[in-house]
Amino acid sequence: MKKPTKNHDAILLEIGDRLNQIMFNKRLRAYKLAEDAGISRSVLYKIFNGRQVTTRSLLSVMEALDVDPASMECRKKSQSDE
Repeated sequence: MKKPTKNHDAILLEIGDRLNQIMFNKRLRAYKLAEDAGISRSVLYKIFNGRQVTTRSLLSVMEALDVDPASMECRKKSQSDE
């Protein structure tokens, strides 16, 4: 099994940034989004800061924001990723 790389950290941070921006654009407050997602605010802030959380927590936030996980852009695999 491959070890996570720094690149994974960058991807998690990008996802967190996108979700934070969506929350801002929808004029939601963090406490309300966390409540709607059924998670704590500390877990929500971990997501926004690109920290590791459970897949369930991440999907719960996406659902609360009405974001389709399949709509998140995937980057192309470069030769350096192999």
